[in-house]
Amino acid sequence: MDLPHTPDADIEPVLHMLCARGHPDFRGYKRTTLRRRIERRAGLHGLTGTAEYLSLLRTSGQELELLARELLIGVTAFFRDEPVWEALRRDLLPELLTRGAAEEPFRAWVAGCSTGEEAYSLAMLVREVLEELAPAQPRPVQIFATDLNTDAVTVARRAVYPARIVSEVGLERLQRHFTPAGSSWRVAQAVREMVVFASHDLLVCPPFVRLDLLSCRNVMIYFNARMQRRMVPTFRYSLRPGGALMLGHCETIGGFDASFEVFDARLRLYRRPDPDHAPRWVPGRGATVAHIPDANPEPDMPTPPDYRSSPEAPAGTGPVQAATERLLLQAFAPPLVLVDAQGNVLYTSGHTSPYLAPPAGRTDWNVHAMARAGLQRPLAEAVPQAIARAAVVELPDLVVEGSDPARRVHVTVRALSEPKELAGTVLVSFRDVLVGGVAAPRRRGRRASDRSLEAELGRARDEMQSLREEMGASQEELQAANEELQSTNEELQSTNEE
Repeated sequence: MDLPHTPDADIEPVLHMLCARGHPDFRGYKRTTLRRRIERRAGLHGLTGTAEYLSLLRTSGQELELLARELLIGVTAFFRDEPVWEALRRDLLPELLTRGAAEEPFRAWVAGCSTGEEAYSLAMLVREVLEELAPAQPRPVQIFATDLNTDAVTVARRAVYPARIVSEVGLERLQRHFTPAGSSWRVAQAVREMVVFASHDLLVCPPFVRLDLLSCRNVMIYFNARMQRRMVPTFRYSLRPGGALMLGHCETIGGFDASFEVFDARLRLYRRPDPDHAPRWVPGRGATVAHIPDANPEPDMPTPPDYRSSPEAPAGTGPVQAATERLLLQAFAPPLVLVDAQGNVLYTSGHTSPYLAPPAGRTDWNVHAMARAGLQRPLAEAVPQAIARAAVVELPDLVVEGSDPARRVHVTVRALSEPKELAGTVLVSFRDVLVGGVAAPRRRGRRASDRSLEAELGRARDEMQSLREEMGASQEELQAANEELQSTNEELQSTNEE
């Protein structure tokens, strides 16, 4: 029995109740997916409205638990989407595994690993490629596999799978990477030792970093547009320069084209650019320790040079000049932030909170993760452009979304080469666009018309991408339901044979 269409306002109390009872916070997920799942659970109880189902949730902890499991969709298989794995084994892994020092671990992260099939698939491929490249001295491997569903993670750690997986892995790999476990198969110890499983909320917990490979396939299709825009810069931040990103067939990097190179658009394989000419900054090694943005209403300003140490210092310098320069900086300098090539914040000056904010629940001082809506995508494109060109990139007339009244800002992204201590860093400054003390009206005429057309085109693209993702999510749910039916059928058949 299906419920009538459930308004978003009626979904919110359900999500708040789940969060209050210690279940994951699903408010960053797409409302259409949540609505379908909630309506399905209510329909199973023959309820005709959300209010009735909410009453049931208040009195039944078991139903609340079942709903939480229903919302955690887990569809996976060994070597799912075989062409992706073939390209990974043939083209990407040999190059990734030979980068860097031989003793340096190859690091990968499988986000949304479900019951572990994808993580073990990656470990098998890595093992095969390493045996071909350096059979005498294999490189250390660290594969982190995470999922929000703790039950799925438990299954993954157990590493025991039914006999039917032979159709997914093939007989050769089954004999090579598995050991018999009764009527089932268990992943061989050599493969299991390469993977570490953990419960992890992709939207809340800090990401793994310094990765050579990041696989997040068919996970973002369940997130709303705002969360998707937040994840792509996070993925870039997690990867080393030259590292590879794997997405699902219905997912893309959106408008962050400057942040990634397309390795294979059809297979959704991307790489983080590796500009050899740009120094890689490591916080704490020759870089100023990052200030926590807006932790103190009185910003810490850079200390002006002390000219008293110079024998040729002109009259009027010294403490007076230092104090004057500090006053001028406080009164007239725009808010600015100094970042490294990866976007990590090294220094802030001025009141940056209207433009940057720490992500909720995370201590991630990266400008791409901190940028407010409306600034995130332009900054993600401008920072690598400025570094690649060793120039200044101007971002005029950006609108900070969600601010009331609407705030318009001119952002300047400047790659620094001098002094040598700051070579390779980027200075990002913010200047509000004002006319007569108030926000400037948008320019009329052709430029405004062009912007309007571009905005319409962008919205159309977003809608098309959203439709593709909705189709992908529906396919995932249908496949999950089909697998549940198949599992039930096998259980019935086993009972019948007994």
